[in-house]
Amino acid sequence: MEQAHIEGSPLRGCNMTVEYLQKLGNKHLDLIIEFAAWVLQENLNAGLSIFTCDSAEIRSLDRGQVLTFLTHECTAAVVPYLEHIIYNWNEDAPKFHEALGQHYISKVKQLQRDYISILGEDEHVAPAGEEEGELGEYRCKLQRFLQTSTAYSPEKLLVQLRHNCKFYCCNSYYSYFI
Repeated sequence: MEQAHIEGSPLRGCNMTVEYLQKLGNKHLDLIIEFAAWVLQENLNAGLSIFTCDSAEIRSLDRGQVLTFLTHECTAAVVPYLEHIIYNWNEDAPKFHEALGQHYISKVKQLQRDYISILGEDEHVAPAGEEEGELGEYRCKLQRFLQTSTAYSPEKLLVQLRHNCKFYCCNSYYSYFI
């Protein structure tokens, strides 16, 4: 790791570390996690690629342990990781879908508070998902997620939305306002 910071070193950066860690499998998850923390601090995308590379070794990693690690070490990587395993690898375990839904809801609530606090008296709240910037992006993601995922418990997510009836969503089992 020391060589990674030396100008002109053939080991400069974190690419070689990423490539090496991607070749290890679940048997060496502790080692992957130990060195992934450094890579995530240096370069979020490179660090995330350790856990999202499309290889048998990476797909075999214990996703629960990876999520726990990312939650504690690099929260900025949690949503992209969950999106990757759910939308690219078709992960269907409810705990991952519920975690992604909870992250979307938290982000939307935070961004919505900020959005409403800067609105002028003569401005109107934009329809859900049509807001500019991150709020619109995350509300669209949340709507899409709630409409398409059937692998989460609505009771666990909807309780977080009960005081926010700004837009309508439905999945194949439930219809509700959020």
